[in-house]
Amino acid sequence: MRNKLLVLSLCLLFTLLATTSISKVLADPLATYHVIPSELIIPEVDIGKTFTIKINITEVTNLWSWKVNLSWNPSVLKVVSVTEGPFLKDQASPTLFTVTPWDPAKGYIPEISCVSLAVPAKTASGSGTLATITFNATAPGDSYVNLTNTRLIGPPPAKPEISHTVENGTVTVIPEFTTFTILAIFLIATTAVAIAAKKLSPKKPTLH
Repeated sequence: MRNKLLVLSLCLLFTLLATTSISKVLADPLATYHVIPSELIIPEVDIGKTFTIKINITEVTNLWSWKVNLSWNPSVLKVVSVTEGPFLKDQASPTLFTVTPWDPAKGYIPEISCVSLAVPAKTASGSGTLATITFNATAPGDSYVNLTNTRLIGPPPAKPEISHTVENGTVTVIPEFTTFTILAIFLIATTAVAIAAKKLSPKKPTLH
């Protein structure tokens, strides 16, 4: 009888711990930094034109401040400007948004950051845009758009670090096809289809 009570008690304890853990996971999802869009293709004809990439956050709770470093391939892309997104300032205004000066030739911004200056402290929760980066393409090729040294910080006085993951992005600038290249591809494709059709066509019976 005593053994049965012990087993029952252990089962109840395990169930309680499991339920508590599941509830915690459901109530406190892991925040994620995103590069949006995660994959972008730019035709060579658009070299020199500007386009934007966003640094977004999803499923964050009680965000008071954030920091991130940005890197890209300078032989393919050039950063034109960096502007504050609405996420933190809409919920915790006023905010201080800062961008460390960068050398376009190095493809690296040492720090982009934002902090709420509200007193008493205010925080933001949910998902939204932290910053918008304006690029232009300078040459055909592939470029990473990476977020490094990322931080999400909770309110003072404790200023706890908020756990998170990071999802980076890529930009591909593809060469424009010339008329000659398009014609050559068309002729090759047409020849391949003709050969395939000839092989698949039924053979005529031989008359004796």
